[in-house]
Amino acid sequence: MWAKDVVLRLGTNLTRWLVSSVHYRKELNFSEETIETARKELDKVIKPMRQADIKAALANADMGSAYDEAEYRAFLDAMDDDMNTPNAYAVIFETVKKLNQSLRQREIDFAATGLYRNAVEKMLGILGIVVEKPVITDEDRAMFDKWNAAKAEKNFAEADIWRGKLAEKGLL
Repeated sequence: MWAKDVVLRLGTNLTRWLVSSVHYRKELNFSEETIETARKELDKVIKPMRQADIKAALANADMGSAYDEAEYRAFLDAMDDDMNTPNAYAVIFETVKKLNQSLRQREIDFAATGLYRNAVEKMLGILGIVVEKPVITDEDRAMFDKWNAAKAEKNFAEADIWRGKLAEKGLL
């Protein structure tokens, strides 16, 4: 299989994640299992970033452009250590863990959340992985409002319908 075929099949983000997942001096075990593992890992990284973007948009909050410099420095140190991508990935996962914890707060501090989200984005950028920021339309806001209202009224059948529509649009 040619590299261009792999990129066509997996997409650029997943291909880059997969290829970078092992140290460049080690052999990559290219199998359906490693592809699926890479897909799950990348999803665990990108999903919280998208959640942060969506929650900030719905709250009309600005996460700014600042980033967690200590986490980013740790990532760069791993990359500077003979491109030790497995250690760099560990830093990414640790930063995503902090991002998830920030998103689980009752009152989200979007400035703090933005530090982690933006740090992960910078790290992924070094690896050539681009994460598109979701655009929330007025129609999307209305769907979120209806979903939340149905949940509050304990009308779970209707809530499931709205949840399904939001998931269809990739917003959940």
